[in-house]
Amino acid sequence: MKPSSVLRVLPVSCVLFAMASVVPGMTTVAVAGEEAHKVAVQDFRSHCASCHGWGGAGNGPVADVLKVRPPDLTRIAHRNGGTFPAYVIYKSIEGTSMPLAHGTTQMPVWGLWFTYQEVADSLLTGDTKPVDEKVAKRINGIVAYLESIQE
Repeated sequence: MKPSSVLRVLPVSCVLFAMASVVPGMTTVAVAGEEAHKVAVQDFRSHCASCHGWGGAGNGPVADVLKVRPPDLTRIAHRNGGTFPAYVIYKSIEGTSMPLAHGTTQMPVWGLWFTYQEVADSLLTGDTKPVDEKVAKRINGIVAYLESIQE
């Protein structure tokens, strides 16, 4: 590999490494695999599409009755200067960085909801994996899915 190629790859690698260390279980659609991608799509359709639309364009069936119209999720990177802000999106889904349409940060939406679901699943199935890791995996799956639908 030429030194100039290394210099181009190095910043991207550093950013990905830094994000993976900050967000537990951070993956991409390619790394997560086809099954994880299917789960992420299902999570998006079950939990996000009613407001953001089936394809993420902000045109879900309840969008018109919300105080603040949901953003077009296919244009996140465009609105961010061409860079997809995975960490910011993770925190928004988790509930620690809440958009006005979802309420306040005192009322986290999906992080708490996924936690309840994963605790219930663990009790029913006997799964002993840490709940926070399972929640992080689900949120990271949705983040990866959103990154995959950028226009």
